[in-house]
Amino acid sequence: MALLNICGSADSLLQPNTLAIENRYQQLRGRITVMIKDGHAHHPHSLRNPGPIADWIVEHTQPAGARPDFADEKFIKSYYYSLESTNIWFREEKTSVNCRGPGFVECYDRYDEKTQSQWGVTGLAVIVPKKSQPSCP
Repeated sequence: MALLNICGSADSLLQPNTLAIENRYQQLRGRITVMIKDGHAHHPHSLRNPGPIADWIVEHTQPAGARPDFADEKFIKSYYYSLESTNIWFREEKTSVNCRGPGFVECYDRYDEKTQSQWGVTGLAVIVPKKSQPSCP
């Protein structure tokens, strides 16, 4: 499941909640998109223009595609994406918004092979490209 979190940089819940949840989702290789409105506190919630939120919901709630042929029951699906942040000017908010996560960077399916390791170490990890490259002659 993907998660979208929108908050303000002056929100007292940013550090103990939003950033903690973001960190945990990333550790578990889940998909979390975070938007932090510069200079805003806890209220007002959301964005004045709901378009970016609606677009995110449509994009991130599509049914999962078919698993690749190699990814049998021995593989656990997760996600791989950059942790890069981008500051975007939101005219309706009259502020910059620090944006990061799969809503703003390319996100790839990741498959980790399960093993019997007592330390939780996985075997093979495969990051699946968005489209296949032609084979070499």
